[in-house]
Amino acid sequence: MEIVTWKTETGKKVEAKISLETEKTIWADGDKVVVACCEMRIIATIDEQFVGSGKPEKANHPTCVAKIGKLGITTEHLTLINAAIARVEASPEWQAKLQRIIKAEKEGLKIIGGIYEARYVGADIIKQLGAIPSREVLLTQVAFILSQPVRSLARVLKEVEKIKN
Repeated sequence: MEIVTWKTETGKKVEAKISLETEKTIWADGDKVVVACCEMRIIATIDEQFVGSGKPEKANHPTCVAKIGKLGITTEHLTLINAAIARVEASPEWQAKLQRIIKAEKEGLKIIGGIYEARYVGADIIKQLGAIPSREVLLTQVAFILSQPVRSLARVLKEVEKIKN
């Protein structure tokens, strides 16, 4: 974690904490899911009171070139924050995490199991379910199968007609 601090003109302590997030909590249908990530997290405080988070955004203000939430940032302080971001990105932890993510993306997702008919099943069942063709493909296959006896009967009747003539 990198911390950039400075004092405002009124003497208040400003702090920008730059850290690496390696996990993110996502709430889906009331369930908590923790997923791996590799993101920069910046939290800004004034006198230890939260004023915003996220990356610095461009500000339309005569003295501030950027802002994080309600915190206006001058060119000098933005340079310090950007330097801290660069140090975090150059850290071995950040680089290792990025390499793991790149490797995982190249290898693709690995199925380890899932929920089917309200119970956990292994990867082999999930892969079998994933191999089932779409509804449209199945309907086309059924129509083809049902049409074969009719076609065969039509061919037989044509041959019988040829023989009679």
